[in-house]
Amino acid sequence: MAILIYSENVEGIFKKAVFELASYASALGQKLGLEVFAATIGSVEVSELAKLGTYGVSQVFTVEDGRLGDFNAQAYAASLGQLAEKVSAQIVLFQQNYNGMAVAPRVAARLGAGMVSGVMAQPSSVNPFVVKRKVFSGKAFANVEIESERKVLALSQNSFGLHENLMDCDQSAF
Repeated sequence: MAILIYSENVEGIFKKAVFELASYASALGQKLGLEVFAATIGSVEVSELAKLGTYGVSQVFTVEDGRLGDFNAQAYAASLGQLAEKVSAQIVLFQQNYNGMAVAPRVAARLGAGMVSGVMAQPSSVNPFVVKRKVFSGKAFANVEIESERKVLALSQNSFGLHENLMDCDQSAF
């Protein structure tokens, strides 16, 4: 069992939001006793991939497929869903942005997972699994319980921060 994060890159470079996602996943992984994996689509420098280890990712899977050169939510969801199955991901994390919100629901449907978007904090409870999310355009908050075995979460930017958790990070092709 594991946590899988989608590490979106822009021309081979990760933005701060990816490292925040890795920090969140690492803290959640420690709470649940799960290993943290990352998936990135396209070509990314090895030095850039290694940065994910600084925030608690133990292994990065790079998906390189010519058909995924241009963003296509269905194709991305198919690849990420297959990878989630391969690593037995119990939780899949996305950024709360345009691409994340196009892919996350599709991955959730493929995995038969419950999904919550706008997540802004670590779960207040893991059994049952309850997360805090933004509602009413961020003017209010709600605690949402996910009953499914697998979960897909979309993390709001700047809601968790960066927390270093030095690890060696392996890279693999998928």
